[in-house]
Amino acid sequence: MLDWFPSDRLRFNTTLRYMGEYFINAENSSSADDYTVLDFLLTYNLIVGESSKVFVRVDNVTDEVYASTVNGLGASPGSPRALYAGIQLSF
Repeated sequence: MLDWFPSDRLRFNTTLRYMGEYFINAENSSSADDYTVLDFLLTYNLIVGESSKVFVRVDNVTDEVYASTVNGLGASPGSPRALYAGIQLSF
């Protein structure tokens, strides 16, 4: 994870998650592929020192196709690229 604060109000965060190849059965004869997922978050505080902010977040920036859970019976797909934006207000 990398946090960068270019100003008092602006924050840029990036997270890189890597999962190496791993075996999915007791015999170690079958494995799940490795994958890397990159996420970005940009926030701007509306008032210095307050927690009200505007944000934009992108999960899985590269739209990596991966299995988040794998076992001998099957796999669950990982989340595709997703974009979120909003305003968080605190009173």
